[in-house]
This record gives sequence, structure tokens and C-alpha cells, in this order.
Amino acid sequence: GDDGHGGDDGHGGDDGHGGDDGHGGGDAGGGNPLEVDDPEELVPIVDAADEAAANRSVVVNPKGTQGKRYIVVEVYMQRQEPKDKKFKERAGKKTKRLQEIVTSELESKTVEDLQKPLTKEFIRRTLQKKFNDVLEGDGFHAPVGNIVFSKWIMQ
Repeated sequence: GDDGHGGDDGHGGDDGHGGDDGHGGGDAGGGNPLEVDDPEELVPIVDAADEAAANRSVVVNPKGTQGKRYIVVEVYMQRQEPKDKKFKERAGKKTKRLQEIVTSELESKTVEDLQKPLTKEFIRRTLQKKFNDVLEGDGFHAPVGNIVFSKWIMQ
């Protein structure tokens, strides 16, 4: 359980935070075309700068496979509220925790489960609920809108 605290390594992601200082300036001027805020933006749960994260995928061995089978998923979130401009920043600080949630959800399912469309929907809803707990803040209690699986491959 306490391993979850290791997830706070995500705070290392705060390096990227330095870059965000420029953001404050850009926002004030509102003139930086590169930083257009897109409420529809798909926010990854894997930090792209993280060397260990192969192309933003999460790889998990399903239950009962003894490591012989694995599922590769890529998960993106859309924010619920267009006004929640800090959503991506909060998500960026919690990537390890979000990945851990995905991993534990998928590890608890068998290969058979994971091949059922219903399971995918169930997992989508579960992730949304758990991600909301992790990402609430700045006055937004259910900040996660859509959960998008851009990849869902059973090997």
C-alpha cells in the first residue's frame, strides 16, 4: 500500500514545472500562440519525458498469466471543465500515481475479462472515478471527463 507513496516520484516531474513559469507570462499577455489552451486536449497519464515510459504505454500482466501474457494500454484523459486550466499541470505531477491505478486495475482482471468489451467500459468508469480522487483540486472535484484508450492490445 505504502508503495503508492513512491508515486510521489512524479514530483520529479516538477522539473518540467520550471518551464511552466514562462506559461504565467504567456497567459498574462494572452499572446503566445503556442500555448493555446485546448479544453478538448487529450492529456496523457504517462509523462512523455519519462525515459522508462515506452511511448506513453502502460504494460501489465493480467491476473493468472504468470507473466506470459500482457496487455499494452495507452490512456488519455480529457478534462471535464473547460475552465479547469490547471488540469494538465496537476496531472503532470501525478503521472506515477495514475499509472499505478491503471496497473492495479488491469492486474486484477484475467485475459478473458480483458477481452470483453464490457470490462473495458467498466475499467473506463473505474479509472475515471479513481483519477478524479487523485486529480481533484483548484475547486474541481470531478475534473476528469472522458477517458480515452488510444491503445488496448493483448499480447
